[in-house]
Amino acid sequence: MEVALRRAREADLPRMLEILKEAKAFLRANGVDQWQAGYPNEAALREDIAAGRGYALECGGKVGGFLALCFGEEADYRGIFDGAWQGKEPYACIHRLAVSSALRGTGAARCAVLQAEKIARGCGALTMRVDTHEKNLPMQRMLERCGYVRRGKIIIGAGLEAGTERIALEKVLTSCLEK
Repeated sequence: MEVALRRAREADLPRMLEILKEAKAFLRANGVDQWQAGYPNEAALREDIAAGRGYALECGGKVGGFLALCFGEEADYRGIFDGAWQGKEPYACIHRLAVSSALRGTGAARCAVLQAEKIARGCGALTMRVDTHEKNLPMQRMLERCGYVRRGKIIIGAGLEAGTERIALEKVLTSCLEK
């Protein structure tokens, strides 16, 4: 099956919302309170699309997942504790990554992450950063398989998840010339 990460479009939103609902249910069923307080929501996904940071994972011609690829400094990442960032700036971040329940365990999320890294590298990012809930073990394992290293913890500073702690992970990107 052909898998490609592309900019999300407004027409993708209904499917993205279905996938978001599945992801929230999966987290809840596994005792993870991440994404259970109303975030992310339709407004966040719409904002990602409008800002050009929303990406859809197209699998066999259908949207099977999504993520936000963000550039620039993240306020929440300034306050890392129980560790430190190791990579150089500029960096990019992956947020709001989800795949459909039908694609869970197939490597689709890993594909999305690796393709996001390629895009970020092409835009000059030297490092990728991501955060996740301490109990979101499937996400942590997938990120570790992609080469991400746990660097410490952060606290979400604003929004519906303000005050919650997250594990911070990082991957130093190699340039195309180094491969």
